Amino acid sequence: MTPMTTWCYKTWGDKGTGRGRAAPPTEVQRQKKKPVKMAKAKPAPPAKKRKTETARPAPKAHDAGDGLGETVKGKMIQKLQCRWWYAIDWPAKEDVEKALPYGYEMLDGYPGVSICTKGDDIGKMLDRRNHRTSPCFKNLKAKDCEELKELLIRALEGQQEELIEHEGEGTTIGKEVVAMLKWARKINASKADKEARRYS
Repeated sequence: MTPMTTWCYKTWGDKGTGRGRAAPPTEVQRQKKKPVKMAKAKPAPPAKKRKTETARPAPKAHDAGDGLGETVKGKMIQKLQCRWWYAIDWPAKEDVEKALPYGYEMLDGYPGVSICTKGDDIGKMLDRRNHRTSPCFKNLKAKDCEELKELLIRALEGQQEELIEHEGEGTTIGKEVVAMLKWARKINASKADKEARRYS
């Protein structure tokens, strides 16, 4: 035996038997033999239920969305709005002929509306039209059905004349205008006013 082996044998040998025994395990060995306790995984929290958003109702159409648009008066107004320039002079002549400020030019096709092309306000719009008399649904709604009927017939007749002049008779649009004229001439204005009052 080597000196180290002899020392170990004498130190750890059984005195009664003379047989050597293994040295006690070191701290590192004891740690390795200990069963490792695995930490239990915590259950995941229940998923939060997402709130389902209810669809928002579509906003009502301005003026025509209150039911008036389905009445005879409402239909007259809507048909008139498609061809009002044959029956209504708007904007007023005096609004169109007003002198423009320096640097402004009238927009083609938009009488009464001008745009700045010089100076510090380039691009700025100037609208001199009187919108209190414009042929919008709100303003036309204030008229009685007799006046609306006259305006609609005048507008349809003006459109019909222009169609015949430029495209001749018997066109698809021309036939539609003729049908609308027949409908408009048969309207009972008093009855239409009475029906419209339910939505006023």
